[in-house]
Amino acid sequence: MWTSPYPPVEVGGTTLPRMVLEAADRLGDRPALVDGPSGTTVSYRLLAERVRGVAAGLAARGFGPGDVLALWAPNLPQWAGVALGAMAAGGTVTAASPAATERELITQLADAGASVLVTVPSLVPAARSVAAATGIREVVAFGEAGGATSILDLLAAGNGAPASDPPLDPAAAVALLPYSSGTTGLPKGVPLTQANLVTSVRQVGRGLRVGEGDILLAVPPFSHIMGFLVTLALPLCTGAKVVTVPRFDPGQFLDLLQRHRVTVLVGAPPMLRVLTGHPLAAGTDLSALELVVCGGAPLTAAAQRALAARLPRATVGQAYGLTETTVGVSMPDRDTGSVPGTVGRVMPNTELRVVDPETGHDLGAAEPGELLARDPR
Repeated sequence: MWTSPYPPVEVGGTTLPRMVLEAADRLGDRPALVDGPSGTTVSYRLLAERVRGVAAGLAARGFGPGDVLALWAPNLPQWAGVALGAMAAGGTVTAASPAATERELITQLADAGASVLVTVPSLVPAARSVAAATGIREVVAFGEAGGATSILDLLAAGNGAPASDPPLDPAAAVALLPYSSGTTGLPKGVPLTQANLVTSVRQVGRGLRVGEGDILLAVPPFSHIMGFLVTLALPLCTGAKVVTVPRFDPGQFLDLLQRHRVTVLVGAPPMLRVLTGHPLAAGTDLSALELVVCGGAPLTAAAQRALAARLPRATVGQAYGLTETTVGVSMPDRDTGSVPGTVGRVMPNTELRVVDPETGHDLGAAEPGELLARDPR
């Protein structure tokens, strides 16, 4: 059995919105979120106001424990306020990529039982069609759009009153309902509780040690567990700055890394290979990068070595996990990364075994078998 070299973390005991609001109350006007393309900045103080305002507005409209809010939008600063506000109201958030088709969205939202759909103005016509097919009672837009409630109207519905803090059991209240990729079948919802989320933030934080001085580029979609947990929830709980990227474009990606002096980068192999293979990469100043983490798919040992050679000031490593494990079971360490071709260290509070799938007997190092994972959640 493999166990973690890190000390255990506290399990549950609070909610993700409370963790973010505690950081926001401490950090005030420091930047929390920046829209990459426009540079529009949201301070921690404003983020807290939005979270509380969305929670109050949703509660005023009858949204609460047992209800599901769907987000169909790219990575934008507004995403955080809506998702955390819905959770603060006691509800569950499910999210879909803006590239999802209407049919895919209808299937997901019907399965999730969503009652509110939040999207961007350009997707409102399609969102109304989806709402009609799934029983969604309200479509909300990040801005003015015909046929949809504006997010400003939602905030006004709370009338400035502080949102009530519904009595939630963090161990049982489902906060996030991401849908798996469907690698082995149709996409399926994975209910993650508040305890799952806050414990995972603490676990990942042990190894990556993201802090107030860090700047993260949020490229992985927030609709994916890696994007939501590692590039949104973790930094907002620890006081870092998140630069959102609504759509991946290699040139813009490199420009944002340089312009914002990004210190922590998390992403899948195709994105990270841009750093070594794109024609513009050689002329991009990446000296601010301190930590690069690959997840979502394996990076070959050769590709990891090439990335480390391109970024001599950064630690490079890989992580491994699933949606069902609330992002990870292993991760690189901020100081040492991971051995090329491997996926780092076992996360805190986690046990791993490799067994013979036919007999169930434990196997040793370098023996191929089935990986079993267990954590306290």
